Order: sequence, then C-alpha cells, then structure tokens
Amino acid sequence: MMSSYFFLTYIYMLPMTLQFTSGQKLQIQAFPSNVILKGSNVTIRCSSQYNQGPFSLLRINATLLTALDSNTYEQDFTVTNVQEHNSTDYYCYQYYERKWRDYSDFLTLQVIDPEKPNISACEQDEPEDHLLITCSAPQPPQECIIQRYFLYSGKTQLNIWPVITITPQKKIFKVSDLTAEYRCSYLLQVKTQLLHLMESPLSDRLTTTKCEDSGIIADYTTTNRVRLTLAFLLIVLACGFVIEYWISSTKNSDYIFTVLSEVTKVCRRCFRINGDPVMEFEYQNV
Repeated sequence: MMSSYFFLTYIYMLPMTLQFTSGQKLQIQAFPSNVILKGSNVTIRCSSQYNQGPFSLLRINATLLTALDSNTYEQDFTVTNVQEHNSTDYYCYQYYERKWRDYSDFLTLQVIDPEKPNISACEQDEPEDHLLITCSAPQPPQECIIQRYFLYSGKTQLNIWPVITITPQKKIFKVSDLTAEYRCSYLLQVKTQLLHLMESPLSDRLTTTKCEDSGIIADYTTTNRVRLTLAFLLIVLACGFVIEYWISSTKNSDYIFTVLSEVTKVCRRCFRINGDPVMEFEYQNV
C-alpha cells in the first residue's frame, strides 16, 4: 500500500520535474504594443507557464530591471518616458533552483516620433462662403498606417470628416467659419495591433496660401464639373459620327438602316410626353 502511494506521488511530480529541467522558454509581451510613441510608457510582461520565481528584464548587454517577488508566474516591468535609445531588443530571464535559467525570445521595441502635419487654406476659382483646408501628413513609419485626420478650431476638435482625398497623406476639409484659428493632426494605427492608435502633434496655425495642387482641387468646383460633362458629351457625339460612318460604309448598310428605322419608330412612340415628342431622330442612307 505504501509503495503504491509513493508511486502515485512520483507520477504526479514527474511533469513538474521535467518542466524544471527542460529549459522551457519564457513568454515576453509588450502593452499596449511594441510600437510606442516617444515620451509614453510601455509595459513589458515576462511570464512562465510552469516555474515560479523572480524575473529579470534585460536588453542587449545590459540588465534593465529585476523583480524581487519570488513566488509568481509572471511579472510586469514598466518603462517610462521611452526615447529613441529604447528602440532595441529585450528578453526575460527567470531565477529558480539558485540559478538564472530560463529565458525568452527577443522582443523588439520600436519608438516612433511622428512629425507634425502641414496645414494650408486653398483659394478657389469661384467665390463661395466656405474655405477648403488642406492637411498634409508626412510618410508614416512602415509599422503604421494613417487611420484618419482631425481638424481643430483652437483647442476644440471638430466633428467633421474630410470632403476630398488627394492622396492618403493629404486630405481636404470644408469649413464655413472663415475667422477661426485652425490646426490639424493625424492618427496612426499600428498594422499588427489595430486597436493601438497614436495621434501626431498638432500642426502650426493655418496660413492662407496657394495650394500646390490647386489644379486638382479646381477640378471639384461646379464650373469645372460642367466643363467635364460637356467634354464627355462631345466625345460621345464624335463616337456616334464615327459609328454612323462605319455602318454606312458596310455592305449590309441597307439592312442595318432598316433595323434602325424600326428602332427609331419605337423610340418615337416611347419618348412622347402628353403627345409632344421628347426626342426625334432618323437615320438616312448615305
């Protein structure tokens, strides 16, 4: 009976013994992300699935922090006011059985310092009671994308969205208050952690200048829309003349014009309103 008890105890303790001697790697994570805004704080967590003991956080050729708690499976280390020199590799060690034994893989911390955007007001070709404000952001770090833009009036963030997108780095807002003091910013989103967002510094105060891409912006005015529509109609009309000439030059022109004549009659009946023809047309054999 006693031998059975010792046998069961041995079987129960065997997995723990194997884990203490297997060199199981620790886990290392960064919160809110391994991509961090300069001047903010980051928490690096070291954890072990099996062993209990104090942890130490290290970076290349240096011991950063050591925890004194000796009865835990995980430990959080907070690095405050991160700067460019914090962009390096970190890893964890754990102390048990009187030695620093298990270690983690490397965690690369990336500290970014986004530049402030440029802001300008674009003059339009025709007088209107509003202003088009262009907010231009620099190319974001490769770990991030620009998620959206913000426009501020003084220190108040306006609840409006851009009305025109020139490029992903250039947006245009439409405002009616021509006397307010406007600034803008953009929001960075980490590609690997979509919920981690970082806002850029505010731009300088708005200065009214000629837009670099004024030709592109002018395409959105009412006058230019009419011009583009007329140009499109002229192209369609020219294509119609070309098709008519091609049809008249084919061998089966008589048959084709017979069909078109029948279609014309149907169209004349369909496009009449209150007995007045809306449009009439006929094809003649050339």
